[in-house]
Amino acid sequence: MPADRWATSALVREAVCNVASWRARLFPVLILAVLMGAGGVAFAAGEALSLDHQVVELQAQGRLVIDITSVDPKRPVAIDRTSCEALSTQPDVTRAGLAVPSGFSDIGQLGTGVGIVAVSNTLFPQIRHTDVLVGSALRASVSDFRLLMPDGRVAQARMLAIQPRGLDVNSAILVGLDPTVTTGPSCRVVFDPHADPTQVIGRALASVQEVGDQPLVASTAYAENINPVTAYQHRPTRLLPLLLGLLGGFAAAMVNRARVGELATYRLSGTSRRSLALLLGLEQCFLAGTLATAGALAALALTAYPISRLAASLASVAAAAIWILTAMVLSIDIPLRRPTDLAKDR
Repeated sequence: MPADRWATSALVREAVCNVASWRARLFPVLILAVLMGAGGVAFAAGEALSLDHQVVELQAQGRLVIDITSVDPKRPVAIDRTSCEALSTQPDVTRAGLAVPSGFSDIGQLGTGVGIVAVSNTLFPQIRHTDVLVGSALRASVSDFRLLMPDGRVAQARMLAIQPRGLDVNSAILVGLDPTVTTGPSCRVVFDPHADPTQVIGRALASVQEVGDQPLVASTAYAENINPVTAYQHRPTRLLPLLLGLLGGFAAAMVNRARVGELATYRLSGTSRRSLALLLGLEQCFLAGTLATAGALAALALTAYPISRLAASLASVAAAAIWILTAMVLSIDIPLRRPTDLAKDR
């Protein structure tokens, strides 16, 4: 085996032994890599969970819940039922359908003047499995029960969870829309909380058909000033993985400079510049690989959080690449210097 190749192979084994035995002051940097990898992913998971909570709270206030109806309230429209219910199959639409007020009635078990609304089963899918849905404000019980209707019929009733503003059915009872009904005065649409309102609302409005010639408008009970999803996508902390890579690479470079005496020993014993650079590179690859591995394992462990495991793992790999680049750029002069100069810096 040529001498230089033998020396390179020996240095590779030496680098592995140094790291494996926690020598050469690498152990604190190794711990830093683990903390940065796992901590970066955990922080991203916390941000994503916070966004989910925020959009759910805003949707309860009526965000991305729209009512497509007449521009002029004094001139009612006849919205085609098929086109309205078909919105429920569009991307970013959670549910959609007609909601037709059917008057008020006195219901002994619920109270007087209770509103009755006939709804599409695409807007309230629960209506497919029961006769009546009861608004959350009408009864404290959450269990199913039998309800005596005004016409003397006994219906199987199910409590409805609290609905967002814009649907306005929490103080009403809901019945299934008769199959013979083909039009309605309004079409209610609930979008995915993460959808972009400027895109989905216009697309939904263009898809709804009106039987007459009246213009339609999409109204919402929530006035949005800042889109939380857009704000999340442009948050400064999205660059955190790159910052962690820079900080980790800088710390590793500082450790390299603190151990120039050890590195000078290699050079004085006959190690070439190329072999020493390879030794430093292998150490940084090991440390940065630890960061990437810790990030990937953290992404796998945080499955209950609304984050993309692939995106989190790729971010950790990017941080590891920045780590290696930063550490090597800041340490590149070490293998290039004369061994006597390195020894003087001990």
